[in-house]
Amino acid sequence: MFRKVSLKRLGFTLIELLVVIAIIAILMALLVPAVQKVREAAARTQTNNNLRQCAIAIHNYHGTFNKLPHAAWTGGIYTGTTTLRSMWFHLLPYVEADNVYKNNVHNAVVAAYLAPSDPYISTADGKLNFAGNIRLFAYQTLGPTNANNAVNSSGGASGSGVTVSSMDGTKGASSGLTLTRISDGTSNTFMLATRYADCGTGPTSTYYSVSPSGAALATGGTSPTGAPPSSNAAGGFFGAGPHNTPADRSTTTATFQVAPKGTDSTCGTNPSFFGHAFSAGGISMALADASIKSVDPNMSTTTFCRALCPGDGYALDNDWTDGS
Repeated sequence: MFRKVSLKRLGFTLIELLVVIAIIAILMALLVPAVQKVREAAARTQTNNNLRQCAIAIHNYHGTFNKLPHAAWTGGIYTGTTTLRSMWFHLLPYVEADNVYKNNVHNAVVAAYLAPSDPYISTADGKLNFAGNIRLFAYQTLGPTNANNAVNSSGGASGSGVTVSSMDGTKGASSGLTLTRISDGTSNTFMLATRYADCGTGPTSTYYSVSPSGAALATGGTSPTGAPPSSNAAGGFFGAGPHNTPADRSTTTATFQVAPKGTDSTCGTNPSFFGHAFSAGGISMALADASIKSVDPNMSTTTFCRALCPGDGYALDNDWTDGS
């Protein structure tokens, strides 16, 4: 008699392999967007943390000197008589970058100045992803009336309202403003905004220098590879736009740019004037009380422009409460 022998099948059939591959493909299609969302959320969180760290640094500076830092001035570790150093350079000791400050390093990577949400940043050397409200940090240079009422002074490249001729020779673009003098309230006034570090063919922001020859504080400058420059504009300021009188604020279209392409000229001719939202969801702004506010793209330009001014006396519209 012969006994039947059961032969075990080894491996998978073609149909089974196709089914397994199809299941894996479906799982990948489901997981990749979820992982991407987690990464984007983590980047947003870190961006907001860095933004808040910079706001706290400004408050710590204020606690030491009882005034907000100037947009640009000479002195400090860098004692040159012609090159103005931006606020961001003088804030380095307050963002745990004292060594960079003391050694006058012009192209160091400063983690607190970077936004992981920026999709277009090339290298991080000397880069800056945040911009300060020029109406706070050049308050005296603009003139208190101008700063309060969002009226530009006549000079300055690209309408910045800031020129060397209007600057104090030792203070640069002077502030002199204290937090207690922000009569509209620190929780109703923009202080910092996010922005692209690299903006297409436009200027590249740096945190160290300001042109002594009148280049605009608000429009940024190209990051040099050599010694700290004496003719480079500093990026890192916004808010000196075309809303020249209080009445203009009801007709102006001036606001932040929502997710423009950082790789081409759609960033705008003055890319740091009002900041950049890295996504269509809105922009992160630090208020003068150091809190972080997510500003909805649908906020009216009237409300946005009023929030730029530290003491114009105008109430903010209901859309100010949108976002968080």
